[in-house]
Amino acid sequence: MIKLKEILIPNLLYHVADEENLSSIRKEGISTRHSNYGNVVFLFKDKREIKIAIKYWIGWTTGRNLVILTINPHGLSLVPTKDKRAEKIEILSYETIPWSNVIDVEYI
Repeated sequence: MIKLKEILIPNLLYHVADEENLSSIRKEGISTRHSNYGNVVFLFKDKREIKIAIKYWIGWTTGRNLVILTINPHGLSLVPTKDKRAEKIEILSYETIPWSNVIDVEYI
Protein backbone atom coordinates (compact mmCIF):
# COMPACT_ATOMS: atom_id res chain seq x y z
CA MET A 1 0.00 0.00 0.00
CA ILE A 2 1.00 3.58 -0.63
CA LYS A 3 0.33 6.27 1.96
CA LEU A 4 -0.95 9.41 0.26
CA LYS A 5 -2.32 12.48 2.03
CA GLU A 6 -2.99 10.48 5.20
CA ILE A 7 -4.90 7.75 3.36
CA LEU A 8 -3.76 4.29 2.39
CA ILE A 9 -3.97 3.53 -1.31
CA PRO A 10 -3.95 -0.14 -2.33
CA ASN A 11 -1.51 -1.20 -5.05
CA LEU A 12 -4.51 -1.75 -7.35
CA LEU A 13 -7.81 0.10 -7.67
CA TYR A 14 -10.96 -0.78 -9.63
CA HIS A 15 -13.46 1.13 -11.73
CA VAL A 16 -16.74 -0.10 -13.27
CA ALA A 17 -17.64 1.10 -16.76
CA ASP A 18 -20.15 0.39 -19.46
CA GLU A 19 -18.58 -1.88 -22.09
CA GLU A 20 -19.92 0.56 -24.72
CA ASN A 21 -17.48 3.19 -23.42
CA LEU A 22 -14.39 0.98 -23.61
CA SER A 23 -13.18 2.25 -27.01
CA SER A 24 -13.38 5.89 -25.90
CA ILE A 25 -11.70 5.02 -22.58
CA ARG A 26 -8.83 3.43 -24.56
CA LYS A 27 -8.41 6.68 -26.53
CA GLU A 28 -9.19 9.33 -23.90
CA GLY A 29 -8.80 7.61 -20.53
CA ILE A 30 -11.43 7.30 -17.79
CA SER A 31 -13.04 10.72 -17.69
CA THR A 32 -14.70 12.31 -14.74
CA ARG A 33 -18.47 12.34 -14.40
CA HIS A 34 -20.69 14.79 -12.59
CA SER A 35 -21.75 13.64 -9.10
CA ASN A 36 -22.60 15.03 -5.69
CA TYR A 37 -18.82 15.44 -5.20
CA GLY A 38 -18.27 17.44 -8.40
CA ASN A 39 -16.67 15.89 -11.48
CA VAL A 40 -14.91 12.74 -10.32
CA VAL A 41 -13.87 9.22 -11.21
CA PHE A 42 -15.05 6.74 -8.57
CA LEU A 43 -12.52 4.02 -7.74
CA PHE A 44 -12.87 1.06 -5.46
CA LYS A 45 -10.16 -0.24 -3.17
CA ASP A 46 -11.29 -3.88 -3.37
CA LYS A 47 -12.69 -5.82 -6.32
CA ARG A 48 -15.19 -7.64 -4.09
CA GLU A 49 -16.69 -4.31 -3.06
CA ILE A 50 -17.26 -3.22 -6.64
CA LYS A 51 -19.25 -6.39 -7.34
CA ILE A 52 -21.40 -5.70 -4.26
CA ALA A 53 -21.86 -2.08 -5.36
CA ILE A 54 -23.01 -3.18 -8.82
CA LYS A 55 -25.54 -5.52 -7.27
CA TYR A 56 -26.97 -3.12 -4.68
CA TRP A 57 -26.45 0.55 -5.42
CA ILE A 58 -24.98 1.53 -8.76
CA GLY A 59 -28.33 2.18 -10.44
CA TRP A 60 -27.15 2.94 -13.97
CA THR A 61 -25.81 -0.61 -14.43
CA THR A 62 -29.17 -2.35 -14.91
CA GLY A 63 -29.34 -4.16 -18.24
CA ARG A 64 -25.88 -3.10 -19.39
CA ASN A 65 -22.74 -5.01 -20.29
CA LEU A 66 -20.14 -3.94 -17.77
CA VAL A 67 -16.39 -4.14 -17.37
CA ILE A 68 -14.23 -3.81 -14.29
CA LEU A 69 -11.04 -1.93 -15.04
CA THR A 70 -8.04 -2.67 -12.83
CA ILE A 71 -6.08 0.52 -12.26
CA ASN A 72 -2.46 1.09 -11.29
CA PRO A 73 -2.76 4.11 -8.95
CA HIS A 74 0.89 5.22 -9.22
CA GLY A 75 1.16 8.79 -10.43
CA LEU A 76 -2.55 9.52 -10.02
CA SER A 77 -3.91 12.40 -7.98
CA LEU A 78 -6.33 10.70 -5.57
CA VAL A 79 -8.41 11.96 -2.66
CA PRO A 80 -10.58 10.25 -0.06
CA THR A 81 -14.31 10.19 -0.58
CA LYS A 82 -16.34 12.71 1.39
CA ASP A 83 -18.92 10.01 2.19
CA LYS A 84 -17.95 8.57 5.58
CA ARG A 85 -20.04 5.45 4.85
CA ALA A 86 -17.92 4.67 1.77
CA GLU A 87 -14.46 5.76 2.89
CA LYS A 88 -13.24 2.20 3.49
CA ILE A 89 -14.13 1.07 -0.03
CA GLU A 90 -13.97 4.12 -2.28
CA ILE A 91 -11.45 6.72 -3.40
CA LEU A 92 -11.83 9.56 -5.91
CA SER A 93 -9.90 11.18 -8.72
CA TYR A 94 -10.83 14.67 -9.90
CA GLU A 95 -8.76 14.10 -13.04
CA THR A 96 -9.06 11.83 -16.06
CA ILE A 97 -7.24 8.54 -15.51
CA PRO A 98 -5.01 7.73 -18.50
CA TRP A 99 -5.47 4.42 -20.31
CA SER A 100 -1.81 3.69 -19.51
CA ASN A 101 -2.86 3.19 -15.86
CA VAL A 102 -5.39 0.49 -16.82
CA ILE A 103 -3.71 -2.88 -16.42
CA ASP A 104 -6.66 -5.26 -16.88
CA VAL A 105 -10.20 -5.35 -18.25
CA GLU A 106 -12.64 -7.91 -16.85
CA TYR A 107 -15.92 -8.42 -18.70
CA ILE A 108 -18.73 -9.18 -16.27
